[in-house]
Amino acid sequence: MSPRSPCLFIEDQRQQRAGLFLRDVDYVIHGSFELTDRAGPDDNPTKFQEMFLRRAEKGQCFHRPYLGCREFASAFAPITSGEPLPAPIPETRDLGFMLYDLDYSGPSPMPLWFRARLENGSIAVPLPDSPEVRR
Repeated sequence: MSPRSPCLFIEDQRQQRAGLFLRDVDYVIHGSFELTDRAGPDDNPTKFQEMFLRRAEKGQCFHRPYLGCREFASAFAPITSGEPLPAPIPETRDLGFMLYDLDYSGPSPMPLWFRARLENGSIAVPLPDSPEVRR
């Protein structure tokens, strides 16, 4: 940009970014739920399990899941009974600290971290109130 020109040509200022991305990745996510005190007399675990499965089979969700950042939205489907699970990769290693979530309870968002460890292709994510989740 010349000192006289009020214009900025982005082609002259652009930087090339490199990225390492995963392809053809399979994740198996295990989850569970518990009824809260707000559950009504007609509420039971089977009702909510069937509701979840109906929505998951149609690909319906409140927020589209993503892997690391929103630009990498993921597709998902339930694994039906009898369907084989993808084989885990035979690798064990420390992955370092990973972002767990953002805590919005204070005046500004606070990142929460946990120490991720890959054990034979699986990562155990701690519960939010466990001591493994750090500020």
